[in-house]
Amino acid sequence: MNDLKIRIASDDDRLKRHINHDARSAFFRKDVSGLAVADVEWTCHLLNVLDQGDVGSCTAETADEILASDPYFTTLDDATRMAVSEGTQDWPLAFYHDETLADTYPGTYPPVDTGSDGLTMAKVLTARGLISGYQHTFTADDALKGLATGPAAWGTNWKSGMDDVDTTTGQVKYTGATRGGHELSLYKIEAAAGKLWFRNHWGSWGYRGTGVAWISFDDFAKSLKDQGDVTWLTPLTQPAPVPTPPPTPVPVPTPPTPPGPGINDVVALAAGTAKWRASVLYSGTSQARKAVNTFLSKYPVR
Repeated sequence: MNDLKIRIASDDDRLKRHINHDARSAFFRKDVSGLAVADVEWTCHLLNVLDQGDVGSCTAETADEILASDPYFTTLDDATRMAVSEGTQDWPLAFYHDETLADTYPGTYPPVDTGSDGLTMAKVLTARGLISGYQHTFTADDALKGLATGPAAWGTNWKSGMDDVDTTTGQVKYTGATRGGHELSLYKIEAAAGKLWFRNHWGSWGYRGTGVAWISFDDFAKSLKDQGDVTWLTPLTQPAPVPTPPPTPVPVPTPPTPPGPGINDVVALAAGTAKWRASVLYSGTSQARKAVNTFLSKYPVR
């Protein structure tokens, strides 16, 4: 991922996502080798659908939804499990405060509602000791495969077409103008149908008022190409990820220097030059004759 940190403005206070892509994230790539895109659904133990209201705290609600889901939920202490599962805004807003202290955007919540980003979310969760670390995937295929291991945080531009969720089917489409940015939690795949389900935190928004919706695999891929990102949290039951440098380039061998003329070549050349000098055809400038004489004095013909 390229070094990039920009602000996405929005007329909707809920859509306050910052794009914070750190080039070092490429060294913490989630390993999806051996995994396939398959049906999966991760249970969430929230008692109520979260509702961030008019606060730009979507990264905090995403963190809450993921921690309240398997396989993270059982790794937490009793007090944290109770806090993240009660389905109120108490835990997310306290976490959002910590995010705004840790990120580089001006202002701290409360009272300044700046929004934050998925990378800062993961850093604060790690600092709080709620996860052991975090990783990233950079393609839609890798992200879909990675869902076999657990839910993930999805940062995306929010398109106007995503406002028009079909409440009977739950589909949103990545179409229209960019209205801002948002952070969501990916939790379910219907592989044959090409559906990727996610949790939102707008109360009764979405499929039959349950706070969830789905996007097609193709539209999800478009979102990642359009400055989207997927962040993976590492449960406390697993060791902290370590950086994996890219393979060292194999050096290209330097072609050997062609050998100079062999001694037999020199002898043949000297013999031919001497014969030419002795013939009636021999002529040339004094400089050329001098060069011929010098050459033959160095390589006399025997």
